[in-house]
Formats: sequence, C-alpha cells, structure tokens
Amino acid sequence: MLYFFAYVDAEDKVKVVHIVAEENALDDDGNLDETKAMAHLDSQFKEECTDLYGIGEWIRCCPDATIRHHYPLEDYLYIEDLDAFVPPCPGPDYILWANMQWYPVDYVPEVDVADLESLDLDSLLSE
Repeated sequence: MLYFFAYVDAEDKVKVVHIVAEENALDDDGNLDETKAMAHLDSQFKEECTDLYGIGEWIRCCPDATIRHHYPLEDYLYIEDLDAFVPPCPGPDYILWANMQWYPVDYVPEVDVADLESLDLDSLLSE
C-alpha cells in the first residue's frame, strides 16, 4: 500500500505531495505509523522542500479524499481547525461552506420542493 503526504508551508499552502511505500510507513505490527513515514519523508525530501518552499510540515492525505475532504493539489490550503484541505478561494466574494467547497456569498442552493415536503420540521426543531 502507498501512503500520501502533502508538504504544507508556513502559510498553510500545499506545495507538493509525496508518496511513501508501506515498508517506510508501517510499524512492526503492520499498522500505519505516521511518525515513521514523516521521518522517511524528512530524510528524503525535507532539505529540498525547505530550500524550495520554506519551513513546513507533512500532513497525510488520500487520493480518494477519505480523509481531510479533498486530495490536495498545489496551492490548496490546509485549514487546521477543520482538519481539511480545500481548494484556493476563487475570489473575495466567496465563503467556505461546511462541505468544504467555496460558494459566492449570494449563492442560493436549488431546493427540490419534493424534498422539503418530506422533511419533518417539528422533529428537526426539537433536536
């Protein structure tokens, strides 16, 4: 199995993603050891990454976005409070929604009236 880690700079921007083979990422019991994987990345790429991008850190990611919401590409942002990678904001009039997507501030989602009719608003409000 392969494990993916993004190098994130001091401004929380993704600069590059590197892959670690399982022999450099698993502990003696066969479980992922992120510390071991990051130590391997440091030994192979830290000097180069620091020279090119400045001080940064390795953050695990997945191509299928099963962790941290998105597979990060160059210049994606890592938001630590949300533990999420997000694409760059497309402009000043956009906000980040809970689904980790940017939408214009005046965006109104399309709602299917049939979906609204099936909602039990009383039960939603009582929770």
